[in-house]
Amino acid sequence: KELPATLLCKPHPEGAFRGTTNPLSDFAKVSYQPFEEHLDDADVFVIDAPTSTTFLEIMCTQKRVVLIDRGHYPANPYVTSEIERRCEIVPVRYDDRGRLFVDAEQLSDAIFSSKAIDPTFFRRLAANVI
Repeated sequence: KELPATLLCKPHPEGAFRGTTNPLSDFAKVSYQPFEEHLDDADVFVIDAPTSTTFLEIMCTQKRVVLIDRGHYPANPYVTSEIERRCEIVPVRYDDRGRLFVDAEQLSDAIFSSKAIDPTFFRRLAANVI
């Protein structure tokens, strides 16, 4: 919210707040439209669910991807190395109540990174999956 960027939150349609107002709306605009309708609008994608189909979709774009790593999704080491090359990865820490926190400076650095973007691996992966 404090970064010089316009934030649009797109929660998963089957998420915990399905059918109700998402509490994220207290902090930013929340979209209930299909994710694909926002692909052209975003400059950067920030995501915390690397097992979603949306993750593969955004990894195939020419746009920056920031992965909030909650530490819940171990992946094949070959794919992990490609994710590390393609994404900016921001780890989280948990407090004693199980709430997750992201370092604001790390998140800002990731969002505004100048890291080269190469979606080739994920485009080939998606072509083989479909």
